[in-house]
Amino acid sequence: CLRFATSAKLASPRRSLGPTLCDALHSMAQTKRSPSTMKSTSAPCSVRKLLMRTSFDIEGFVTSRLGYKLGVSMEKAYMTGDGAKKPLGIFVANDDGIGTARDITSDAATAISVSDLVSLQTAVKMQYSRNGSWVFGRAALKQVRLMKTTEAYVWQPALALGNPATILDRPYYISEYAPNVITAGLYTIVYGDFKYYGICDSLVQSIQRLNELYAVTDQTGYICRMWSDGMPLLSEAFARLIQHA
Repeated sequence: CLRFATSAKLASPRRSLGPTLCDALHSMAQTKRSPSTMKSTSAPCSVRKLLMRTSFDIEGFVTSRLGYKLGVSMEKAYMTGDGAKKPLGIFVANDDGIGTARDITSDAATAISVSDLVSLQTAVKMQYSRNGSWVFGRAALKQVRLMKTTEAYVWQPALALGNPATILDRPYYISEYAPNVITAGLYTIVYGDFKYYGICDSLVQSIQRLNELYAVTDQTGYICRMWSDGMPLLSEAFARLIQHA
């Protein structure tokens, strides 16, 4: 994805076919989609006894938990967010992101076929497809890994250390927050060049320590606040599989 930060109020960039991507990012305030910044808040607690133990890395513990909780919230939004006070997800049909014109209908209602994958991949123009990757859930991965052509499996393991496994020669990513049910009328797979998914994070982030709120239970609370937005910048850089109704 394309990620950048700003100290200004957040708005989502909208890229048309005319201006360059740089122009689009600089014209954030003139977007088709209204700014819809997501404020994500996380508040883990720690027992005061741990704070008093010099051998316990409380800073590392809190940072790790905050990072995990905020990461979960943002990944969910990047997958299925509706764009209302949260990012616009790739599995949501929206003309400001990936519209229904980019949908490819599967051959079957509850299964994914090799022809579905080929149709999805070839629906994306070559300038995007050469950098393309797949995103889906575990249910889709299970079916894809069992697919075979007359010569080999569609899924291929990495042949060298550090290289990803591939599907039709392109890497894939699994998200626990992508749709994980393969049934009629639901989206299951997105393929495209994710450089054209923009994420904008505000530099205004804060961590607040709460000494009194949890005093009765002898705990100390921490609240982390961040503001972020994201959306597909160019619809034609993506194609999305919808199961046959």
